[in-house]
Amino acid sequence: MEVPVRVSSVVVLASLLSGSAALAQTNAPAPTINATGVGRREVAPDKATIVLGVETRSKTPAAAAAANADRSTRIRTALARAGVAEKDIATARYSLHFEQGRTPADTQYVATNMVTVVTRNLDQVGRLIDTGLGAGANNINSLYYDLTDRTSAESGALTSASVAASSDGIGMTRKCAYGL
Repeated sequence: MEVPVRVSSVVVLASLLSGSAALAQTNAPAPTINATGVGRREVAPDKATIVLGVETRSKTPAAAAAANADRSTRIRTALARAGVAEKDIATARYSLHFEQGRTPADTQYVATNMVTVVTRNLDQVGRLIDTGLGAGANNINSLYYDLTDRTSAESGALTSASVAASSDGIGMTRKCAYGL
């Protein structure tokens, strides 16, 4: 996983200002050099977030909602039995809407629920997806890997970006001082 961080560093060319009386009289802004550095850190993820979806349809909103609640409860129960802590299972989104069909027979209510599962056991991701699908999920909305604490990786990337920007800025300042 890459954690890209961009940092800008501004270096003022004081040596050019000291010899320019005309610049001081015109109140022109001081010349500057902008240097941008990019720092990256590749770090192995330590957690995965799975978003399972449940979509149910019925002629009445109550029936669509009840069917959805039943499936969502079965999914949560199955995931808990598979070892996922209750704090790591949550509803991410719930919606209920009317869907007009081509004919009255095609018209229905659609209930959608997204159940988010966070696991730190990355070797269990496939098994947890299978567990959710087996318990009634009919969509896998997303799966992404991340870090529990990004602070160290971001700090390292920021330091690398700052060093790169500073080095480039110093190099450009030297070239300008020599008239290049």
